[in-house]
Formats: sequence, C-alpha cells, structure tokens
Amino acid sequence: MRGHRAPGDFFVLIPLKGQPTIGGVRLVFSLFFLIFASQHDAGNDTLSFMCHPETSDFHKEKCFAQYTAEMSPFMRPYLFSLVTAGILFVSWTSMILYSLGHLPKIRRATDSSAREHLCHDFWKMVLLHVGSEAVAVSVTLGLFCYTQTIHFAGTYNCTLMIESVTTCIDVHHRDKSILNIFFIGGLALILLLCLGTVCQAMGNRENFIKELQDLNTPENEAGKERLEILIPNH
Repeated sequence: MRGHRAPGDFFVLIPLKGQPTIGGVRLVFSLFFLIFASQHDAGNDTLSFMCHPETSDFHKEKCFAQYTAEMSPFMRPYLFSLVTAGILFVSWTSMILYSLGHLPKIRRATDSSAREHLCHDFWKMVLLHVGSEAVAVSVTLGLFCYTQTIHFAGTYNCTLMIESVTTCIDVHHRDKSILNIFFIGGLALILLLCLGTVCQAMGNRENFIKELQDLNTPENEAGKERLEILIPNH
C-alpha cells in the first residue's frame, strides 16, 4: 500500500514543490482559462452572417472575409488563445524540468551553505520563470487590445463595388464581444497573479529559502516515508 500524502505535499506530485502558493493558483487558473477559451470560437463562418439585400454566396463570402479582416486584422481570438497556451506550456514545462533536476540536488546537499546556495538559485529561477511569463502575457494582451475589435457592432456595411453597399449582420456579434472581454479579463488576471507571485517571492525571500531548505532536507524526506508507513491508504 502506498502512504497517504498530507495536503501540503500536493505540489510534489506535479512536481512544483518550492513554488509560492500563488504560483500554484496561477497554474491552475491558467489551465482552466485557456482550455475554456480555446474551446469557444463563436460563429466564424458565413452561416451566421446575413446580408441585405440578398447577394450571391460568392459576394457574401467576400463580405465576410472583409468583415473578418477588419475586426481581427492580426489573428482571431481563437488563435490568440492557442498562442498564449503554447507560451505558458513552454514556460511551465521548462520550470518543471528545472525543478526535477534542481530539487534533488538540494536534497542531496550535505553542507548547509551549499544547500542554501542551491535554494537561492532555485529562488532566482522562480523569479525568471514568472517574469518571463509576465512579459509574454503582457505582450499578448497588448497585441490583442491593439489589433482586435473588442465590441462587435450589430451591422456591417460591405462595399464590394463602387456605389454598391450591402448591409450585413453578424448573428454572433454579442458572443464575440463577450469572449473578447473574457479573454482580456483572463489575461489581466494571469498578469496580476504573476505580479503577486513576484511580490510574494521577493517580500518573503528569507522564509522562501528557509522553507525550501526544510522541504528538501534528508530528514524531512525520511519523515515523510515513515509517515506513509504509519498512515497507509485504506
């Protein structure tokens, strides 16, 4: 039987032991936010695009392409979600791989000064990881706000030929506006969590180092093994 883990050992499982608490919150929120955002791409086809007076399918598609290019000249919100997900995946994967290699070094260090030095290196890497994520999210948020139409109008006047104007309606214009606002709010919250993580790590640097040392002492690991034997799963 495998032992029962205490709630505080949760981040060992993924493994994020040593991360500030707010860092774990940021990871969980980012996962749920990006999964939700990437699954919603409201009405990006001509079926939800109606024009008056009625026109041929060819001209309707031309109007829709023109409309899409004006509303999202850089890339669609759906693609912004995928790009952001890719950035965060690379960022967190790098941090997890670093943790897998570095935390055992701290655990194996027998000299207290060497262990403290390794903990300081880990602390710096946490700041680099969070800072890089904050910069990437800031750039994505800035590009999105600068290039993307946030509030979609109900009607769009399409001009394909001189003195010929076709009025078109995007049935999903409200849904698109809501999704855009949701995306901006989600990125802004991730950015705030990044800043909160930096503040927590820098403001409690000594405690961070001490707790990281205590978590990775050989005595601590042995104590966990004894606890797993004494409190088996049922």
